[in-house]
Amino acid sequence: MRIITMHSQAAATAERWKAQYYDAGKDMWNPTATHQSGAIYEQLVALGPAPDPADVVRVIGNDSWIDTGRCAECWVSGRDPWRTLEPRLRIGREDPNDNASTLLCFTCVRSARTLIASNS
Repeated sequence: MRIITMHSQAAATAERWKAQYYDAGKDMWNPTATHQSGAIYEQLVALGPAPDPADVVRVIGNDSWIDTGRCAECWVSGRDPWRTLEPRLRIGREDPNDNASTLLCFTCVRSARTLIASNS
């Protein structure tokens, strides 16, 4: 279990960007539709290990890489305008080849806690 915040997403962006766009077998960067991915990676690394999420958005050009995800219970996205990139609780294994984890917003976590308490 872990908490996902826009700050934790920002801190992991350079690593996730490289995993997405760098082809180690060919020792080359695959281009994105609008960017030179290697140059973007270098800018992300230059932001340091704990970049401000706004700086990540500025470098990439959108907030998708700091998105905290959609709640599996209420289906509200952390990016919905009224939710302002809220934190999420990730429960389960984080395996990219396996959907063995889920994201929950704190509102739904509080509702679950109430439900559990009322049935104990």
